[in-house]
Amino acid sequence: MCRAYSVDQLFTLLSAQGLLLQQDASLPNVVATVAGAPVHGSWWAHPRGHAIYDALNALSEHPDVLRTRLVHGKVTFVHRRLWPAVLAVGQSQAAWQFFRLSDPARALFELVQRQGLLLSSGKSVKELEQRLLAHGHQIHTDAGRHAIRLESWSAWAERVGCQTALTPGAGQQALEGALQALGGTAATLPWPPGSTG
Repeated sequence: MCRAYSVDQLFTLLSAQGLLLQQDASLPNVVATVAGAPVHGSWWAHPRGHAIYDALNALSEHPDVLRTRLVHGKVTFVHRRLWPAVLAVGQSQAAWQFFRLSDPARALFELVQRQGLLLSSGKSVKELEQRLLAHGHQIHTDAGRHAIRLESWSAWAERVGCQTALTPGAGQQALEGALQALGGTAATLPWPPGSTG
């Protein structure tokens, strides 16, 4: 039997856990929660596909939710209380963030750092998001296309009013602890296990 979850209930769940994936085979996630059971493959064809879509959009737009690619490089919703940890890690510009980063992604990173905000798409955007080098937010352009609004972490922090006094290592530990509380492992986060920023 499927239980319909309201966005408020999903937000309460996220608030309690700190992290909630968009979709995952084993960790708590929006798709399985709204569907009432794990969904294998694309959720678009699921009978509750419209409800899942609405829930994902509502969470993405919630003022206390950060949408980023944190766990397994997948879309992960992060509650506001963990934002300082994400910011500390994202702004660290640690060696692991640049290790084997493609030249186009590096050039895009430098452009985002200079401009603060730009629209882009493609593989380089995903590289930056998965290494927490920039914050990305999917938008629909006037031309009807999907694009990512890439933002430097400093521009994002100013826009949302987030500050951090955490070191990158303390940020990593906070995020690792939240993920482990869900049954996940630190190895699924973008930094090498045991690194301290």
